[in-house]
Amino acid sequence: MDDLIKKNIKDLFFREYGREPFWLVSAPGRVNLIGEHVDYNGGTVIPMAIDKRTWIACALNGTGTVRLKSSQYDKEIAVDLEQELKPAGEWWDYIVGVFAGCRDGGISTPGLDVLIHSTVPPGSGLSSSAALEVGTATLVEAVTGKKMDELFKAKLCLKAEHDFAGVPCGLMDQLISTAARAGHVMVLNCATETYSHVPFHHPSVKVSSSILMFLMLLRMVPMNDVGKHVGRLPNV
Repeated sequence: MDDLIKKNIKDLFFREYGREPFWLVSAPGRVNLIGEHVDYNGGTVIPMAIDKRTWIACALNGTGTVRLKSSQYDKEIAVDLEQELKPAGEWWDYIVGVFAGCRDGGISTPGLDVLIHSTVPPGSGLSSSAALEVGTATLVEAVTGKKMDELFKAKLCLKAEHDFAGVPCGLMDQLISTAARAGHVMVLNCATETYSHVPFHHPSVKVSSSILMFLMLLRMVPMNDVGKHVGRLPNV
């Protein structure tokens, strides 16, 4: 499936910009198994990455401007990296916030043509915003050759969410998208910002689309309404 997505986004990039992308990176969405809504209160959470990802393709454009396009929106956005970067109250604030944080941290990014495609459904509770932020930070690493520490990278993305998107969230979403390991869950102490990876894989265990739908419902509806929706789920 990933190979097909990679081919499709490369083809889409070529149609939009008239050439092949030089870099292609991605970052995953997540589900949280334990500790809902406690990450921003310093609690312990146990998230895990999922196979839904945000993909970003790009190439240098020889200017000081980043041109942004998304497969979900028609409008092209131009971000002048040589000017002060400010939030605009739009979806691209997550990206611009990361560029701003990188620049403040001494990591300058050249002008780029960027195409974004995500299989993480927006508004689903699967952390599409964190996947977009971490994907952008991963792109900056690839373009500049400057590798960031996992915690530094996650906190840079968190600052983008706070300062540019105005969401006072905790560190969980950005850190699991940054530091997830295949076949593992993350145990994160949000008070100390320490974490470990615990194996979570067995041939008999499979996170089906029905289970993901149930987890999405738990996040999207009030707890006293969950019972009304569970009966509508397909059999797992």
